[in-house]
Amino acid sequence: MTSIFLLSVFRSLIISAMIVLISRQVYQSYSGSHGKRRKVFIFLSLLPLITPPLLPAYTYSSFKINFQTSPYLNELIYGLITAARYMPYTVICLFLLNYSRDNSAHACDKLSPGNKLPLIQRQAPLLLSAILPFLLCLHEYEVASLMRTKHWSIEVFNAHSGGLSQTMWASLTMVATPLTISLVSLAFAFYLKKFCTKLQHTNISNLKSPNNTLSFGLLIFLLSQCIAFPLLVVSYTGLIGFSEVFTSGWMLSEITNSLSFAIIATICTAFLSLYFLSFKSSAVFILFTPGLCGSLVLGLIVLNFFQMPIISGLNHTVIPLTIAYILYAFPLSILLNFIYQQKFQDSSLKTAQLLPQQEKQAILWQIKTLPFIICQFPVFCLLWFELTLNTLLAPSSMPGIFPRLYNLMHYNENEKLSATVAVAVFIPPIILALTLIISRIGIKWTNKFSGN
Repeated sequence: MTSIFLLSVFRSLIISAMIVLISRQVYQSYSGSHGKRRKVFIFLSLLPLITPPLLPAYTYSSFKINFQTSPYLNELIYGLITAARYMPYTVICLFLLNYSRDNSAHACDKLSPGNKLPLIQRQAPLLLSAILPFLLCLHEYEVASLMRTKHWSIEVFNAHSGGLSQTMWASLTMVATPLTISLVSLAFAFYLKKFCTKLQHTNISNLKSPNNTLSFGLLIFLLSQCIAFPLLVVSYTGLIGFSEVFTSGWMLSEITNSLSFAIIATICTAFLSLYFLSFKSSAVFILFTPGLCGSLVLGLIVLNFFQMPIISGLNHTVIPLTIAYILYAFPLSILLNFIYQQKFQDSSLKTAQLLPQQEKQAILWQIKTLPFIICQFPVFCLLWFELTLNTLLAPSSMPGIFPRLYNLMHYNENEKLSATVAVAVFIPPIILALTLIISRIGIKWTNKFSGN
């Protein structure tokens, strides 16, 4: 267990360093671009947020690659999948660290003797941006399990499933070391944040002309290997079995269960994040702690917490999973809603208030409601695709769809399974489209009745 844990830590360090280097290059190109080119960079860099992590793992495992006898190929594919999966978090961090400051701060940057500062202070923004993907990689479970990668989280989950950690003390003992690393890393992040806000670095963008070709090439390579190619394979093989997808009785009920949990938790997380952000205190980032402990550690803690005698009656209800979903989604939700507050609550909202009622509602929908929905969409996708929490905490009467798909992926690839995976992948865009249509219709009906 110790050797596997050290391997997991080393792997996480390598992957997080790769993520930071790629994200820095992409962010430089984003900062130096304008108009459509800037939108392309931000869309491509954030695309993995709305893609299920099991999609590429399932695709590559279907090629009958023996990962046990090809450990280096296993590590390479796993590293690419994980890097693509967590790159958006680093890009968002770099965006916030540089764009949360005003123009005067940027002017001071050019005048400040940054080269005389200690190395840890000069590189504080990059180090801070590296902590997030490091913790996410360290606590990853789903892809590692499906690809049979050696990871400490697999050992812990197997021990729990085998009945070796049925008590709270046993579970906490098994996750004590990764939990300690998470807490120390977050404490280090708060230490680094002090330098990011006080010393006003420019090391993120380096004031150099970005290599847009290199950035675009890196993005296309990662996304093609981890999103486009797997999606094409699954969609193509699933065409044959698509007619059989909805013949299974469990399909619709488990989709409904997963949608219900994801939608409720997304709404709760969004409004809780906005509420805590309204205090305008950096202490709000303490809410990152549960989510960055990983879904496995968080799930085991919540599971054992609700096994306490005084609240054990709630253990088989929807409450444990809903609470775990909210805690797990807080890091991403706070980051996205912080951007939403900074970017969309400005003078344009005040200008819209001066317009006639019908025009005001239409403008407010475009500059406030639409961005708000878009910012919550990645959080919904995160919860919709979540596997570990659903496996550990979902009531037995309300199973989710991804635990079943995950179990089926271990046996063999077939047309019906590929079709089911494709359906699960395309459900979030459908939900987004329906949400936008309903909100737009609601605005029109409001204007109609207010006009009468």
